[in-house]
Amino acid sequence: VATDDQGIPLPSGTATVFSATGQEIKTGGVFNGAFYINGLADGTYYLLLTNGSGLVDQLFDGLPCPGGSCDVTGGTAIVLGAPPAQQTLAASSGGRKVVQAGEQTRLSFTMDRGTVLSGSIQNEGNNPVQFANVYFFDSEGDFAGQATTDGLGNFESESSFPDGTYYAATSAPGKGGAGNGLVDEFFGDVVCLGECDPAVQLGTAIAVPGGLVDQIDIVLGAGKDISGTVTVQ
Repeated sequence: VATDDQGIPLPSGTATVFSATGQEIKTGGVFNGAFYINGLADGTYYLLLTNGSGLVDQLFDGLPCPGGSCDVTGGTAIVLGAPPAQQTLAASSGGRKVVQAGEQTRLSFTMDRGTVLSGSIQNEGNNPVQFANVYFFDSEGDFAGQATTDGLGNFESESSFPDGTYYAATSAPGKGGAGNGLVDEFFGDVVCLGECDPAVQLGTAIAVPGGLVDQIDIVLGAGKDISGTVTVQ
């Protein structure tokens, strides 16, 4: 089950199960605070809950994981159907939840509200850039979440962020950019040469909590064109 810090059920979201080595195994939907995933073999797993309701994504048990960008193997391991010797070892480690064969258990998530990031994207003519993605990165350059502009060019992050330092850009490696002949940028008027690489340029830092969380306004300029012809000799 999943609720916010006031006990209100999470209306929707996704529960993702990972293997002992951090590989994604299965996903299930969250509906009115409840999720259910079956068909798992005996073994060790990790569980991540992500959402679009303005709460902080969370790794079991109680670890903030915005955008699912954390190391999932740093969470509390869930050991299913462990034999007695392994149960004793797992229970003594303090970082595992042991479920014996034939036993049923209900995992509980209490998700914090955190801080929602918002702003706008316009072109140099002060026209809104519609349905463009904004990507957020943490201070290590890891993906931490995203948002999409509406018909007026405004956006609000799908999930919220715990305290920390973040950066925003209109493109990300392998995720495309704003398109329409516009040059992608980091928030802070830092132009990207192609895709915005968070490991190279980070633009203006967004401190959470802080004064810029609702003022992430980006103005994209039009890029230059290259054209030519191709002939066969």
